[in-house]
Amino acid sequence: MSSWRIYLLFLVILGMGGFFYLFTQALLQSYKTTILRVECLPQGRYWVQGDTVDFEGFAPKLRQKVERYQDLNPNMQIHFYLPPKATAQDIAPLIQVANAFEQAELQLYTLPRN
Repeated sequence: MSSWRIYLLFLVILGMGGFFYLFTQALLQSYKTTILRVECLPQGRYWVQGDTVDFEGFAPKLRQKVERYQDLNPNMQIHFYLPPKATAQDIAPLIQVANAFEQAELQLYTLPRN
């Protein structure tokens, strides 16, 4: 096989690889979601994407953050990470927050923490 054929074959394979890479990146981008993590902490405090807040001021701050993230990605999901042995007392404030955002039509997941 002459060298120009090998070079041409190399370019074709490289082009196919580049196309496959761009195609998969576009496909992955369409399924990407922004996740706002909210974690239950001791003494009725909550961790929200790097901020620790009391429940009193929790809903307004969370609403602000949710609106900011929702502008970036309307398919956003909120994940609440609960302690391994979560009680009804742990979950009650989270339900209040979920109810506050019901009108925003966000998907709410309560997941066990790994």
